Amino acid sequence: MSSKSNVLDQSQEQSADSLSIKEQRLQALQAFHDAWWEQRCQEWRERGCLGTPGPVISRYRSNETP
Repeated sequence: MSSKSNVLDQSQEQSADSLSIKEQRLQALQAFHDAWWEQRCQEWRERGCLGTPGPVISRYRSNETP
């Protein structure tokens, strides 16, 4: 019985680690996207193609309501 519980505990720990890695990758991707967006906005402002900066539109924050 204890061997089964050990296997279950290990699989739960691996799931938690995987989720953490996924969250870290998502955060890194979001940070990259935000930096990219700010750089594009700066370039567009310098060219006179964009007015004041607005909110960053992100598909990663789809659970938030505007």
